[in-house]
Amino acid sequence: MDYGRNDHTVRILKAFWLTTKVVSHFFLKKRKNLSYNYFTMRIVSKDQIKEPFRTPLGEEIYEMIGVEKEIGGTEKHSLFYVVIAQGKSSMPHYHKVSEETYYILKGKGRAVIDGKEATLTAGQACLIMPPEVHQIFNDEKEDLEFLCISAPAWAREDLFEIDAGLGRKGGKEGK
Repeated sequence: MDYGRNDHTVRILKAFWLTTKVVSHFFLKKRKNLSYNYFTMRIVSKDQIKEPFRTPLGEEIYEMIGVEKEIGGTEKHSLFYVVIAQGKSSMPHYHKVSEETYYILKGKGRAVIDGKEATLTAGQACLIMPPEVHQIFNDEKEDLEFLCISAPAWAREDLFEIDAGLGRKGGKEGK
């Protein structure tokens, strides 16, 4: 049996090589003109974010990866590092579109999701689906720190705040 390259095999390999070269050239040339750079890696630490968003109830939110070009230009997800100090909490709120996952890094939190309460500790994840009303509290002495992953990427238009204790129907929706 002849395992050498025949003319047909050589033509196929040349066509594959040429196609690969043309496609690579196209993407490398076009990437300079793209508003969203698909070829850029973003590496960021919490300490690089100079001004976290601070909520009225004491939550500090560090947007690490998101829609804005400076923080990745993502569409399908965003990532936040959240710190809640002792005795503080997030605002009760819900999303009509976004799913969220909280992954606890440090401390212990008390999550209330659609009236159901659960304790979350380091190493645990909690899924929050739209339109579940949710809030997380830190009743402990140390800071509660967790990652929040939002899919699709977080948008202000999908945040609806609730007046504490009134629930979704009687509460005020945010803008």
